[in-house]
Amino acid sequence: MKAAGKYNVAHSLNHAAAHIWPASRRSLTWAVAPGTRKDAIDPLAKQSIEPWSVASGRNFTFKCNSEKNYNIYNASDIKISSRTKATDPALDGKGNVIAYGTPPTEGIMVLDGDETWAPGPLAGATDIGSVGLHEMGNILALEHSSDEKTVMFPSIGLGVRKGLGESDIAAPKNLYGF
Repeated sequence: MKAAGKYNVAHSLNHAAAHIWPASRRSLTWAVAPGTRKDAIDPLAKQSIEPWSVASGRNFTFKCNSEKNYNIYNASDIKISSRTKATDPALDGKGNVIAYGTPPTEGIMVLDGDETWAPGPLAGATDIGSVGLHEMGNILALEHSSDEKTVMFPSIGLGVRKGLGESDIAAPKNLYGF
């Protein structure tokens, strides 16, 4: 739903406390789909994944993959891709739903390829790092927040960058008990 220049991230699918990463899975691998633009990988790593490593007590390892090697991508715990309305019915084209993340242990993050993305807070664009940070929270089984200032609030304005706040950092500690 588009409201006051904000775009929603899709409500996390089937999130429940029963769906968490097992304690034995402290190290998780992640990969981007073959063909993903190289300039998207660095902001995703630095802004979306590294902050959750500290907050969640998990180690995330990037599995480098070639342009056509889907074996590495498919074998990764967390799979990040860009799709469009034409290839994913959960997306709706430009605006409204801009991304989604599935719960553990499915671990899928999809960014809407119809959006205007930026590797930071630029006017008229959505910050890929902030949205990725939110979706990684969904992948860690964190619930959405009603506080607009948190990463886990389910929408973000154009040109806005968000980082982990106190409640975002406390959530995985409470959920996973460390």
